[in-house]
Amino acid sequence: MLDGNFYDSMAVQVASPEMISAGVKRHIGMHEIRTTQKSSIKSAYQYGALYSIKLGIINYGVPAIIENNKGLTDYQLHLVTRGTCDIETSYSGSRLKEGHAIIIDPLTPSSIRYHADCSKLIIRVPKALLDHCVLSFSDAVTKCNVSFSSESINLGLNQEALDVLNLVCRSAVTNGNFASKKRNISNIPLSNYFATKLLEFFENNTHRIVSELSDNKIIEAVQDYISRNINDNISITELASQLNMSKSKLFGEFSREKGISPAAYIKQKKLIAIHERLSNPNKDSTSVSQIALDFGFNHLGRFSSDYKKLFNELPSETVRKSRHWQDKTFLKE
Repeated sequence: MLDGNFYDSMAVQVASPEMISAGVKRHIGMHEIRTTQKSSIKSAYQYGALYSIKLGIINYGVPAIIENNKGLTDYQLHLVTRGTCDIETSYSGSRLKEGHAIIIDPLTPSSIRYHADCSKLIIRVPKALLDHCVLSFSDAVTKCNVSFSSESINLGLNQEALDVLNLVCRSAVTNGNFASKKRNISNIPLSNYFATKLLEFFENNTHRIVSELSDNKIIEAVQDYISRNINDNISITELASQLNMSKSKLFGEFSREKGISPAAYIKQKKLIAIHERLSNPNKDSTSVSQIALDFGFNHLGRFSSDYKKLFNELPSETVRKSRHWQDKTFLKE
């Protein structure tokens, strides 16, 4: 579970919520604060940085409303370490309790209501950093803005996520108590690792894009294998084995992408290849029956029927038309 004491131990007590607000403006981003109390013995904060990533551990100690009417140019991770806060954006509203987190997209106006008992970790992640991380997926991903789900998640139940956050906080650099190291380029790999983990932990639109790209690669691999083995009797078991996937997944991919079964697709590709050969009869003296057998069609009557359904003519008609056209061309020459 979430160790609120770990984050609280990093925070330093200050005189007022206004001082915290000033620090947030300086390190995290601009906003307006509204509160009925000017001071609290519970007010505390600490700020740090991990290369281009900015962090803040915040406890206003009083009920406070933080408003940002324009949004920031970067992403904001909000994780409640104690108490409760309400976050409203232009597209959703969430109540975050201890352990719950949400990421607010760039340029998204927000209104955050802190309860008096609320302590929170805020991490500002540069848009350029996330763009760099998703570049490893595909150029297609970077052509759209990364957008995170408006639903909060309970990071308190994800031990891996907590371990990553604790590592980032311990490694953060500040003039205060986060760490004593100087900011240096050695933190770049960790900041990249953290940004990549955010894409893994929080639902976002790159999941769908990467999935679609993966699906396309599967279809491309199938097409390539069939083309290289077009004369063989390719079984679905063999095809699934070559692609290292189950037969059910193979059927699912073809149903979604092609609207037909893998077996029907293989037959279709074979018939197209035969049609191309029959359309050039002068280049191939092999009989129609032998060509069909060469492509694995052992039932010639069924082959002719399938061929006609696809090309609206019998194989013999394809040969006749092709020869007729070539004879006319020869006479003109």
